[in-house]
Amino acid sequence: MITRNTYFENVKTIPFSKLPENLKKGFLFVQQATEDHSTWQVYNTQENIREKIERYFKLLNEHLKNHSVKKLNEAIAKGYAKNFIGDYVHRGDTYESLAKSHMGAGNSEYRADIKQNKIIVSDANNLNNKFSFSLKTIYNELKNEKKVKTVKGKPTPNKPAPVRINYDHSKPYERVDDEIKFIKRYLALHGKSKTKAQMLSFINALQKAIVEKRIRKTSKYAAEIMQVQKQLVTAYEVMGNEHTFELGASTIKKFSDIVGSVRIRLSTQYLKRFVGIQGKNITKDKATRLLNVILDALETNKISKADPYYQSTMKIGNALNTFVEKAKEGETLEIHQQALNGLNGVLGCNCDCDCANNKESKKQTLTCLDGVDETPQVMSVEDVKHKKYNSVPLSDKWKALLGEICLPTHLFVYGSGGSGKTSWALLFTQHLATLGYKILYVAGEQFDTPPFTKLLNQLNIIAGDNYKIVGKLDTLNPADFDFVVLDTKDSLEIDTMQFLKLKEDFKQQSFIIVSHGIKTGEFKGKEQWRNIVDVMVYGENGTIRTGQDKNRWGGAGEMFIYDHENQYVIKE
Repeated sequence: MITRNTYFENVKTIPFSKLPENLKKGFLFVQQATEDHSTWQVYNTQENIREKIERYFKLLNEHLKNHSVKKLNEAIAKGYAKNFIGDYVHRGDTYESLAKSHMGAGNSEYRADIKQNKIIVSDANNLNNKFSFSLKTIYNELKNEKKVKTVKGKPTPNKPAPVRINYDHSKPYERVDDEIKFIKRYLALHGKSKTKAQMLSFINALQKAIVEKRIRKTSKYAAEIMQVQKQLVTAYEVMGNEHTFELGASTIKKFSDIVGSVRIRLSTQYLKRFVGIQGKNITKDKATRLLNVILDALETNKISKADPYYQSTMKIGNALNTFVEKAKEGETLEIHQQALNGLNGVLGCNCDCDCANNKESKKQTLTCLDGVDETPQVMSVEDVKHKKYNSVPLSDKWKALLGEICLPTHLFVYGSGGSGKTSWALLFTQHLATLGYKILYVAGEQFDTPPFTKLLNQLNIIAGDNYKIVGKLDTLNPADFDFVVLDTKDSLEIDTMQFLKLKEDFKQQSFIIVSHGIKTGEFKGKEQWRNIVDVMVYGENGTIRTGQDKNRWGGAGEMFIYDHENQYVIKE
């Protein structure tokens, strides 16, 4: 059973991708509240956070109990141990090479490792439940069990297992050097049968890369490339029409470590996929699939803010989201020239040329992806120390709640129904209007309704010409205002990707996003909202709180909106 005391040590065994949506949100909430599973400080000091986390533990344990795999016992563990090294034994690896390998592998059911001449098998859901077997014993049993396969009655040798590359400790890059690509291609020959024509094609491709100086004598893995070339040429000269390759264990280990040391950035992969569909007929389903994997990578932090292409990935996600919304079900749409130019603009390419057909323009588009969208300014220490920011001169009451906010900034207001979210947003923006800021309040479904009129009168909202209320965002130009309130994002059908587009289109404007809530008090929508705003404002039973959630401006406190005994609205 998972509790606060055991959560950190067992968190890696929780199958996040297989959790239902509510538990995924709970997992991400705990991850943020514990500073990436490192401290229970917030849990210990804030009761409402503690209640949410305990509720998550309860639901998580119920889920794991109902979806648990068979409990690990000694017989099952021994079977896992044999599966773990079986392929290596059958392909001819020696006991000594396995003992030195310190291999490890696992899945949702078990974890197996070679340590001190033993195979340690652990239950994936309870790492304390583990069994130890002699590597020598398991190895010998597998050797004795090894059977010769037959084809039409004739014995044939066992086919070697394909080479598995471990990328656990790889470093991300925009592209992989050609010598590593050829080493990976050489590893892929292991256990494969190739014709003489296929071998010649491999040799020619390698020699072409050398002639074109894509691989040089000074290349990091030049010695390994020369070894590959020598082996390929030798094999070609002595082989018949067809030959099955088997590489030595030491070669596999050495080359696998090289290939596994680098990987293509996930963000770069998605950018390339996005460029690949430009100028082509694409279906709504294809665009949706790419959009979903991008959103998943952003929400699970597989593509983090530290990634140099984080903003580019956000932009192509927004472009895909717009395309998916406009496409009719089952309809195949072509990205026409006008739309294509717009998508290139999202990636930083402002060319007006025919990007779909002109090779030079395609090259220009790809070049746009080689760097970060916005070149960061270089500032000296003195520059930073003396830089002036556009701070908001809030009164003490509002400053205590929100902190020393600077413009532009973005606030997210959430809580269950009747918590005082809209009242607070109206009171806060009235205060901003008295400071001279222009307010655009987009009231969504409440616009021009008796309850909204009654609320304005109860709060005595008086703001003059600086304050405009509309029902739709496109009624007035947001660029003419300082603060734009979206109440609610759900009624206005604004999701994270659309909001990112608003931030991009109106970089000088500040947004206050009001969200519908769910029964738990959390907001509706994706957890990513926390990552793209500056302040999270929480409402509960007429009380507005900050400091228990994200606030980059440092404010932390409470503000009472309703006195529930008398249903009296506290005025600004």
